[in-house]
Amino acid sequence: MRIQPSNPRVWLAASVVATALFGAACGASDSTTGTATTETFTGVVNASSNWIQPINVTGNGEVDVQVTAITPQTTITVGVGIGQLVSGQCALITYLDDMRVGSIASALVAPGAYCIDVVDVGNIQGSDTVTVTAAHP
Repeated sequence: MRIQPSNPRVWLAASVVATALFGAACGASDSTTGTATTETFTGVVNASSNWIQPINVTGNGEVDVQVTAITPQTTITVGVGIGQLVSGQCALITYLDDMRVGSIASALVAPGAYCIDVVDVGNIQGSDTVTVTAAHP
């Protein structure tokens, strides 16, 4: 079959098929299974250091981590990563180094042991208390 660039229906059908094939080839699913859970965690991040918070995911879907507070330096940015716990280490799946209060980091996951890694990116003087909310299956 020859695809004509002037036929938008053919291009639409081809893109739908390509998207379906690409989605089937990926390991994580974007449809959420299991019961949705929202948890709030608070930890201390020292200058040039990080804080790791384990979370348990019971279904397929998206983990959304939102920075909800940083004190006393309320306007700084921190790094936030979402990863899998492997031998006590947080192996990052995604990482953003410019997270402010209100920013959200996301990752598609399957059931398992995961972690949130909050990192000083050079803005913390002394130590700050950081609060994050994690929504996950």
